[in-house]
Amino acid sequence: MQSTVLTLLLTSTNGWQLRTRRARIIRYAEDDAASLQQAADALRAEAASLEATLPRTTTPPPAVVTELPGSTWRFACRLDDGKSFDFVATLERETNPDYLADDANRYREAGPLTLIDPGPSIRKAYGWLAEDDGPPKGEFTRITVSMKDGMLAETDGDLMYLQARVKRGASVTLDEGTLTVKRQRPGTRFLFVEYPSLVADLKIVGSFSATPSSSSPD
Repeated sequence: MQSTVLTLLLTSTNGWQLRTRRARIIRYAEDDAASLQQAADALRAEAASLEATLPRTTTPPPAVVTELPGSTWRFACRLDDGKSFDFVATLERETNPDYLADDANRYREAGPLTLIDPGPSIRKAYGWLAEDDGPPKGEFTRITVSMKDGMLAETDGDLMYLQARVKRGASVTLDEGTLTVKRQRPGTRFLFVEYPSLVADLKIVGSFSATPSSSSPD
């Protein structure tokens, strides 16, 4: 009888201890989970606070050109000899009444060219014009700039002409861009005197792409 009572007492004690231990484990686990949740909430609050202090930047929509006068472009150029350069320029509107009348008579647009970002290779900007050669060539534009020393061959001078097809639709684009120079034809020799040629040909020396850009330097 005593053995039976002792056995029941031990069993009851062990059961109580086991339940107590299990309750402690559950409570500790709940406390740890609560602590982790509090730490996670604190980190999220800190991240939100830091994000609120950061400057917000938005990517501006790409520029769209609807007419050439007043438009600004970034020209990315590559010469056939491997040199590359880029610059940003605005095709300004012509304001001289006499020039405007002459352009209207010639069915063309033209005006000064203003450098916004000349880059390391452009010395000076001259002007631009756009006119229609009729089919099959269509409308083209020519932009004239002066290059710094070393960019072009000595025989080609310093003037560079950027020529491109003008495509008009919902927006205006400049396609099939070519870089050209005026290259003098060989002169003639009579007796001991060499006479330089007065005729020059436009020679393609590279290509370029034109992307509408902001009128403010980056």
